[in-house]
Amino acid sequence: MGDIGFHSVFMFGIRCPHRVSAARTVSQNDLLAEALGSVMGVTIWLAAGRRLIDLARTISLGGQAGLGAAFTAYCGLYFVYSLMPLDFLVSGQELSEKLASDAITLTIVSSCGGLLRCGLNLTLEAVSFIPFGLFAALLLKRTGAASPGALTGFLLGALAGAVIEGMQILLASGITQGVSIATRAVGMMAGVIIGRAWSASWMTAWLPVARGAVIAGALGYAALFAAIAWRSGWQTDGALLRLGTQSWLPFYYHYWTTEQAALASLLRNAILYAPVGIAVWAWRFAGLHGRRTDLPGATLVFWLGAVLAVLMETSRLLQPNGHGDPTNILIGAVAAWLAFRLTGWFAACLLSSPGKAPAPPPRSYLR
Repeated sequence: MGDIGFHSVFMFGIRCPHRVSAARTVSQNDLLAEALGSVMGVTIWLAAGRRLIDLARTISLGGQAGLGAAFTAYCGLYFVYSLMPLDFLVSGQELSEKLASDAITLTIVSSCGGLLRCGLNLTLEAVSFIPFGLFAALLLKRTGAASPGALTGFLLGALAGAVIEGMQILLASGITQGVSIATRAVGMMAGVIIGRAWSASWMTAWLPVARGAVIAGALGYAALFAAIAWRSGWQTDGALLRLGTQSWLPFYYHYWTTEQAALASLLRNAILYAPVGIAVWAWRFAGLHGRRTDLPGATLVFWLGAVLAVLMETSRLLQPNGHGDPTNILIGAVAAWLAFRLTGWFAACLLSSPGKAPAPPPRSYLR
């Protein structure tokens, strides 16, 4: 109870100065939501706090147990993300209006956007489901059980996609579209195929051509990066004027939009720069002939992600009616760094012997 009271008083103290700010509003709903959030957080901690700590420790150790724990964590996080921003419908009238709206369709909703934007969003949906098939195939194979086939992965992905799209009907801001079921099915099928094909010898066999694959991937990434940067054309006239009105506060533009749009923007930018970390890790791994997975270079990756993000945000500043977001520079740098570290962790898990207790990661890997 003391924790709940402290959190409520703390949030009330934050909201009080907003009463004298012309740009901020305060409502009783905000205070009620924050108090309920405190209650939920304390309840979750009391019910599962120790389990969550054990889960994090198991993930950090890696090995087969680490893969299983990571799969559990990913499932939980994806489920929570699917329900964001938790704006559930609370009446039959709201549900009737939602069913009659254009937010539900068997194909693609009109708000998906243009070809590039909509295509990227659907591709990200497919990519986000690859880990489900990958983890399932790897874990079953390492325990000696039969891995699911590609068709089974497709059907399971379609079933999971249908459940997620069905839950979106119950959210005020949710969008339900049939194509998202197909993208998730394809993503899980791809994960199953990759998981079934992987082996330590397969990974070693690809080392001689790994750097060539990285170069080819970098060229494709550069083309996609340029297409995104140039999608609305550049207009130098007025760029300095737009720079003068640019806000440099972290997450400023995320605040002035919906929670769903802010979270989607964060994830899109993170996924955009994550390939930088993966590519650098693969390049160094091939250069060392696969002898180690805890590779140096995380700091280099961090700054490389930041530089690419600066270029992207500069291009957005040059677009008509566009603006850059300095927060995306931080997101890009952290995403590239995190992808570098996670790729090393994942490779270490895959190369570990099934059933063997993993050793704690070296301190240099955690830095």
